Amino acid sequence: MYGHMPQKPTANPAHAMILGLFGLLAALGANAQQSAMQPAADQLIRPIVRSKQDSVAIFDFSGPGNRITALGEVLADDLSVALAKSSPELHVEDRSLIEKKRKQNAYAPEIVLDPPSALLFAQELRAKTFIIGKMSLGKNNMLDVDLRAYRVDNGKNYKALRI
Repeated sequence: MYGHMPQKPTANPAHAMILGLFGLLAALGANAQQSAMQPAADQLIRPIVRSKQDSVAIFDFSGPGNRITALGEVLADDLSVALAKSSPELHVEDRSLIEKKRKQNAYAPEIVLDPPSALLFAQELRAKTFIIGKMSLGKNNMLDVDLRAYRVDNGKNYKALRI
């Protein structure tokens, strides 16, 4: 009766983001049989193969904000595995080799924030397509991931989706 009164919870975006990230990580771990990024891979694979692009580089996802996070790396890895399983016709660049090449060229991890810079890096990798992702806090504090696939030969975005 005497003592500390319970306080009303505050709507702190950082706390909401942390809760959303834990939920996503739990979903990733709980569904080990099917990748959490499999639905995205299913939507990306058709336009990539249809356009006769035979290789793809998936770069680390950014966000929230203009930064690369461990979660962005995990989701990019997950998408890479899902795409590799989706089509034997498509060569998915090894993400560890992408990271090794990035470090060899002394590129900052944030190179993926700028599509024209990411395009130049994809050209060095000799990939035909590259995919970048941006995470943000969406409605009801859910994590949204915007994915964009670009052709390396002309730099045009030819598939965009939000998951």
